[in-house]
Amino acid sequence: MEGIKNYYEEAVVAKIGLYAEKFAELSDNDLSDIACIALNQLPSRYFRHGIDLSFYTDAVEQTKMDKKIDNAIDFAFELVKKSPHPDLD
Repeated sequence: MEGIKNYYEEAVVAKIGLYAEKFAELSDNDLSDIACIALNQLPSRYFRHGIDLSFYTDAVEQTKMDKKIDNAIDFAFELVKKSPHPDLD
């Protein structure tokens, strides 16, 4: 089975990329921690083709999903900021 993706994984990584200024002082390890923590706050939403997801997701649901992503990233950012993970690389 190929091509199965989790919507939230792609969306969280993309949204973190959009927040470059907010995350400028953080290391790559911190950003990875933020992504992991945020994803652990979100449900799984699997799809095979982007068109399938957009066809089966109405505007209200998409808005709710975007808000969940923002909230999860904000929570993760605050957690990492309070207690940064030491760089292990």
